[in-house]
Amino acid sequence: MLVKDNFLGIIDQNDLCIQFMVNHDHSILVDIPIPELDGSYTKNTTLIGALQIVYELDAMIQIEDIDNLQFEKW
Repeated sequence: MLVKDNFLGIIDQNDLCIQFMVNHDHSILVDIPIPELDGSYTKNTTLIGALQIVYELDAMIQIEDIDNLQFEKW
């Protein structure tokens, strides 16, 4: 996945999307875009951390259940 602007996204039943992108240092950017707020909840993690997030996902993405997310305006 280490290609510019290449990411993997998962969309829940409410059309909320969580995206994962590999950074140049091989860490993983976790990004949950919130278009109505003109920004995203983001954090960097390891591959194991990203896999853990996916493993713990339910039918709905719960922002409050993912540790250390920070909101960033676009």
